[in-house]
Amino acid sequence: MSVPSANFQFNASRGSYNFEMSSCNPQQPVSFMLPSQAYDPNRLQDSGNLGVMGGIRIVSVTTFPRIAIPTTWNQNPIKLVVYAVTTGKGEYTGDSAVFYGYYLGYGGEGLGFYLNQEQSTTAGQYGRAGIGGGFNNSSRTLFLP
Repeated sequence: MSVPSANFQFNASRGSYNFEMSSCNPQQPVSFMLPSQAYDPNRLQDSGNLGVMGGIRIVSVTTFPRIAIPTTWNQNPIKLVVYAVTTGKGEYTGDSAVFYGYYLGYGGEGLGFYLNQEQSTTAGQYGRAGIGGGFNNSSRTLFLP
């Protein structure tokens, strides 16, 4: 028996970022797996970084929906928060972007994300994303500057 899954990727060209992923809809739990991890259906949140202290710039994430049915943009089983940080020490700059994810098909087929401006921050103020870039739903890639 295979486990339903869908992948997406972070791609940070120049900046440094921390990210947090969480399953945010108790009726449709989602677990996460980064490349160095083993599958754990109870890992309902995870985090990592990109470009901090010269670190990796591309990270692939696998998601595992426990209920593998299509969801709509307003059901939001995945919350993804990206924080801009300083390159050397990884200190938060006050800029963030909040994305919500949803499944487009059965069995985890397809994955879409949209930006929530109201929960994002610029210089610590809510209402606008302080991080450029965006999610390409065709390639399932979050492009960050």
